[in-house]
Amino acid sequence: MICIVRDGKTEIAPETRVVIISYDLIAKEERFQANYQCVICDESHYLKNHHAKRTQALPDYCSYREFTRRYCIPIYNSFSRRLEDEGHQREEELHLLLRETILIRRLKKDVLKELPDKQRSRIPIEIPEKDLREIKKKMSSFDSSILSSFNDEPIDVNK
Repeated sequence: MICIVRDGKTEIAPETRVVIISYDLIAKEERFQANYQCVICDESHYLKNHHAKRTQALPDYCSYREFTRRYCIPIYNSFSRRLEDEGHQREEELHLLLRETILIRRLKKDVLKELPDKQRSRIPIEIPEKDLREIKKKMSSFDSSILSSFNDEPIDVNK
């Protein structure tokens, strides 16, 4: 069973296997801070350090140190005087763990026949005359050699 938590009033049934929740709700509502077996963070590149708000929103569900000790190669950086995670180890184990739990990987050759043909549409937009004059003025100030390098033909700003 999957539960999507939209607000603090949402009840999570005991048989729920997957909970989808925002960083804000998990930080604000203590009752959502359960002992999860697995945590997947959307846009986890925003979890840059311990000072980032999204990082602080996540309770210590899993230890970053435990994960890096198991799957990364820690290297001491004498310049910053700290351990950094470089490279990887136990790659096959991590791949197996991900593949057997959450990883869905589809190859282009397998799904290409299922995709519709590419469709292109031209959508004309109206630009007020005042703005159009300003655009043309700025375009004409560019070096024509730079503009023509984007295409074999020079760009006509008067069209």
